[in-house]
Amino acid sequence: MSDKNPLSSKDLKSVKLSKAKTQEQKAEMKLSFKCEKCGKIQPWPNCCGQPMELQGNNLVCFDKTCNTKASVPVCHGKMKPNIAKA
Repeated sequence: MSDKNPLSSKDLKSVKLSKAKTQEQKAEMKLSFKCEKCGKIQPWPNCCGQPMELQGNNLVCFDKTCNTKASVPVCHGKMKPNIAKA
């Protein structure tokens, strides 16, 4: 996929890079956030060495014992999840 076709948060709700079976699969997936208005791209945040998981309007650490949460980035409104080939 190109970053010209951002996915909705609904599409990415179950995306978990930690579930990729090989390093090659992980390398092919590049998650980020993109502003639909200006095109600004912000990297997907990590916690405990892995990409955070999207749950509603929050990002949470994949490690349930960590309890780290973050808000979805904002530019001209909430940025949309975007997946692209690295």
